[in-house]
Amino acid sequence: IKFIEKFDYLPFYVYINNGMFKIKSNIFYLLTNNLQKNYISNMSIKINCTLLNNKYDQFIDILSDLYKINSSAKIKINNDDFLAYSTEGENENIHALKSYMCKTSTFFEFKTELPNEVDFIVNDLRLFINYLKHLDKNKKILLKLTIEKNNISLWEITDGTLVFKETCAKGYKMRNIGKAQLEKLLDVDNISWKFKIDGESLSKVKRLCKLNGEASKILKLSNVGGKIKFLESGIWSLNVAEAENCDNMNTELIMSKKYFYSINSEYDMAELYVFEHFVLFKENEKNLMICFEKEI
Repeated sequence: IKFIEKFDYLPFYVYINNGMFKIKSNIFYLLTNNLQKNYISNMSIKINCTLLNNKYDQFIDILSDLYKINSSAKIKINNDDFLAYSTEGENENIHALKSYMCKTSTFFEFKTELPNEVDFIVNDLRLFINYLKHLDKNKKILLKLTIEKNNISLWEITDGTLVFKETCAKGYKMRNIGKAQLEKLLDVDNISWKFKIDGESLSKVKRLCKLNGEASKILKLSNVGGKIKFLESGIWSLNVAEAENCDNMNTELIMSKKYFYSINSEYDMAELYVFEHFVLFKENEKNLMICFEKEI
C-alpha cells in the first residue's frame, strides 16, 4: 500500500476493474500500482515541494541563461531527473536549443513522489525570474503545483510571506522534447569534427561580432585543413584553433550571432562539437545547440 495524496471530494470506495481505491481518514491509498499511474494521469492533483535554498541562485542563473534563447521555457521533472530547455524556431525547424540536465534533487525536495513525469511551462521567463528575486531566499521556499494530465496547470510559490501564482501554458504550445530524445540528438559520438577555443579568443569573437551591429546577423565558421577560424565575409576573420583529423576538410558553416553570444564557459577552454546540421557547446549539465543556416 503506497501513500499518494489527500483528497476531500472522492466517495468512500471506488472499484475499478481489478483494483480498488480505498479512502481512510481522508488519506488516499492505491492497491494497484498500474491503476495508480493510469488514473492519476487523467485527474488533477496537488503536490508541494521545496526549492532548496543553497541552489536558489543557481536555479535563477539557469532560467536567465535560457532566456537568452527564448522568452519561455519548459521544465520536465520526474522523481529522478530534471530537464529545462528553451528553443527558438517555428514548426519542425529549430534554430537553437539550450538545455540543462541534472538530478531533480539538485534543486527540489518532494515530500511525496511524483506519479509520472510532469511538464512545467514557464510562459514568461523574465517575469518568473523577477518573482523569484522578490522572494526571501533565506526562508523556506515552497512551490505548490497543480498537475493535470502530466502537465503543471497552475503553480504557486511562496516564502511564507509573499506569494506568487500563475496559470501555465498548455503543453501543445511548446515543442516537447524528452531527456532520452535530447541525449540521442546531442550524442557526441555522432560528430563530424570538434575543436577547442580558449576563453580569450571566444570573448574576442563576441566583441568582433558587435562591430557591424545589426547590419550583419550571421557568423561563419571555417575549417580548412583543420585550421579553424570565425569570420564575417569582407569585414574580419580570426584564427582560433586547430582541429585534429581534418586534413582534407574545406568547409564554411553559417550560424546566427544571436545564439553564439549565449556560449558561456566556466573554464579557460570551451569545446565545440560540429555535427552535420549544427554546432554543440556542451559543458557539465549545460548544452547549447546552434543550427547552421543557408546564406541567401
